[in-house]
Amino acid sequence: MDKQIIFIDVDGTLCNDYGQVPESAGIAIHKARQNGHKVYLCTGRSKAELTDDIKKIEFDGFIGAGGGYIEEQGKLLLHKKFDMIDLSSIVHFFKKEGIGYYLESNDGLFASDTCIPEIRKQIFKGLTKTDDEYQKRDRELQFFFDLLLPEKPISELTSVNKISFMSEYVPFEKVKKAYEDKFTILHTTVPLFGENSGEIVLRGINKETAIRFLLEHLQMDKTHTIAIGDGMNDYEMLQFVHYGVAMRNAKPELKEVADYITGSPDEDGLLHFFTQHGLT
Repeated sequence: MDKQIIFIDVDGTLCNDYGQVPESAGIAIHKARQNGHKVYLCTGRSKAELTDDIKKIEFDGFIGAGGGYIEEQGKLLLHKKFDMIDLSSIVHFFKKEGIGYYLESNDGLFASDTCIPEIRKQIFKGLTKTDDEYQKRDRELQFFFDLLLPEKPISELTSVNKISFMSEYVPFEKVKKAYEDKFTILHTTVPLFGENSGEIVLRGINKETAIRFLLEHLQMDKTHTIAIGDGMNDYEMLQFVHYGVAMRNAKPELKEVADYITGSPDEDGLLHFFTQHGLT
């Protein structure tokens, strides 16, 4: 097989809903790179959200913040950040509406006082503390809460590249209506965070634009590109690349534009795809 350039989403693709990376995924990526294929993370996560399980897998580069941050072989190629005036406006709106949020940057994830309580309301909705599922979520999502840092003054947050928000009562559409003229507002890629949770991304940035930028830097075209994802923030990149792959747990709309559907992370979907297509 010709050498491929492979872009892999994180949440729901590389890892499952609890942030766990199956051992099989790391094996598949390692073997593919040994065979001369290039493999890049392409995620909505910021660099500070990469867990040890992800960082121990070697990649050729990293596209983060939904396309606003690009590294290739450890070299920074692009980093788009929020303007301080815009950031202040959004934070003021969230505080006024009682919406929980965390500000994403490579320096850390800076969470509002209401962030963790709002997330916990969503992930434990309908469960009691004695339920096995409650205890499983409490145990396996602790890694994410450990990533969240206390919010800093806006004047100190100079490298925010994405904003995530969540609320039990304030509709997603209210946030979208308030800021869609200037930013891209997306539903969250983590289903457990609830239907009113979402992300604010800088306008004109998505995974496709980042892949185009990287390919131009590499002086390569998309002839031998593969993208693998599960959420609607993967839509543009699956349509753009030569061969798009959706996970079994992917949104129906994403499956419609995919060339192939593989198993979920818990079904070793990445390994099966890599093996069946001669990448390993």
